[in-house]
Amino acid sequence: MMDQEAVVVRVEDGHALVEVAGAGCGRCQEPGGCQSGIMGRIFSNGHRQFRIPNGIDAAPGQQVVVRTEEGATLRAALLAYVLPLLSL
Repeated sequence: MMDQEAVVVRVEDGHALVEVAGAGCGRCQEPGGCQSGIMGRIFSNGHRQFRIPNGIDAAPGQQVVVRTEEGATLRAALLAYVLPLLSL
């Protein structure tokens, strides 16, 4: 699992809008890190917001940890880039 710290910006309809500072998963300097955070820092404004289910009843301003499965990023990249390419 990959953990990323975030801050809840807004809560609405059972979902939380969370803001994640930085780019990438934060594992750039660790062994096996993909170094993609370097490109993210170049092309990003530094803050990303995501709408996620609010199963813990988090409140605006609260700091939370967003956890994603290992490989979820790779699967998303495959869907976003490879699938359209194959359909051409």
